[in-house]
Amino acid sequence: MASKQQRAVTSIGSTRCLTATLAAQPNGTISAAGACLMMTADTLGAPLRLARCTGLQAQRWQLLSGTVASELLNPTSGLCLTVPGHHPQGSRLVLGYCDPAAPATTWRLS
Repeated sequence: MASKQQRAVTSIGSTRCLTATLAAQPNGTISAAGACLMMTADTLGAPLRLARCTGLQAQRWQLLSGTVASELLNPTSGLCLTVPGHHPQGSRLVLGYCDPAAPATTWRLS
């Protein structure tokens, strides 16, 4: 995320599971409600949580730009920010395989 300013992050797949507005920060973190999005484990399907921003690698995300939308990769896990398949209201975002053709793993930054 090379931009020097905060950018809004919007899911292409669904916003039903999101209860907070996500913002991509210039330092490579994604924040919401004053906290940073953090992986709980570096495995497929691991839920993400909001935690105090500390700059840990578990809170870092790399933008993989596509033609229409982008993926957000956690370099430590090699997995992407994903809306879970069933995504009921209030469900957690998870780590998933990166797939630029899948709406669940693609995001729009503005």
